[in-house]
Amino acid sequence: MSLSALLGQPRASSLLGGALASGRVHHAYLFAGPPGVGKTLAAKLLAQALNCESPAAVDLAKRGAFLDEPCGACPSCRRISDDVKRHAHPLVLWVDTEAAMQAAGLYQPEGERSASRAVGVRLIRELVIPRLALKAMGGRRKVCIVRDVEMTEAAQNSFLKTLEEPPPDTTFVLLSSMPDALKATIRSRCLRVTFQPLPLELVAERVQKARGLGAEEARLLAALAGGSLGAALEIDPKTLAKRREWIAAFSRLAGDDYAGWLGLASALGDRPTAADATELLDTCETWMHDVMRVAAGAEPSVNVDLAREAGALADRLGVEGSLFRLGVLERARHAIDGNAQPRLQLERAFLAFCGIEALSLASEAA
Repeated sequence: MSLSALLGQPRASSLLGGALASGRVHHAYLFAGPPGVGKTLAAKLLAQALNCESPAAVDLAKRGAFLDEPCGACPSCRRISDDVKRHAHPLVLWVDTEAAMQAAGLYQPEGERSASRAVGVRLIRELVIPRLALKAMGGRRKVCIVRDVEMTEAAQNSFLKTLEEPPPDTTFVLLSSMPDALKATIRSRCLRVTFQPLPLELVAERVQKARGLGAEEARLLAALAGGSLGAALEIDPKTLAKRREWIAAFSRLAGDDYAGWLGLASALGDRPTAADATELLDTCETWMHDVMRVAAGAEPSVNVDLAREAGALADRLGVEGSLFRLGVLERARHAIDGNAQPRLQLERAFLAFCGIEALSLASEAA
């Protein structure tokens, strides 16, 4: 599989291909972009290209360059995989959370310490640094790929020291959907490669083939996933049914139906988790974005199967009413992200639609 497999990412393919062909590979890359758009695949292909053993790659090695289209068939390429069960290349290290590494049998925390659900400082010190210190044997370049997971501040500080004084013949690749969560000193030492959301047509085509769906349903999944092929492939049909149910209730309720709005807030139960509440808010926010677009004379961008329903609500609310609801929903999301009680925030948000926004704001100010 070659870099041309990075469909929908022409800039990333061009940048990485050019670096390989010229032999000027940076010692550290930051692949930044939303989940499911090709960052992991790009990291695997880069690792294969840096260690490809095909005749063409061997010939280029004599001139200090790398094959920009790894063969995918030589023993080295076949041993490099983003699937932990299939990966077997000694020079390529995939770094995941401590818990994931332990579950895969690749790491065992010292002593009685439990494995963290993040990349912790112990993992960097006990596994990553010792592995990278080993001399490269049977390949051209060591590659350390940090998956798109949380890295603690202590781990970042430890990792930074390695970036500042990298081992010879080593390339680091950090995958992140939230690059700003990384320390500025780490970002400054990496060459940033930006991955964009994939074209909806491309995602729909791939989803249609992979899941055996009709063209209309595949396009809906692509739109709901926001250009993320990975997310589109993972959407459960039950999620679609729940989305329709929530949107129907959200659109049906009148501005003075206090009981109805409180009922919608209680649909998740007495003690909904932050994730449950955020899922409901995500659905409502996306819906209101579409309603606002329709009120402004455009077409829905996500809920493409509910254009008629969006038009009906747009006629009731108009642009200003849609913007008002969006603002209320966004405040509720920020509050939940800040560890506010989810059920309470849903109730306050929905009651704000009934005209008691001033009460909610006064309570927040207090």
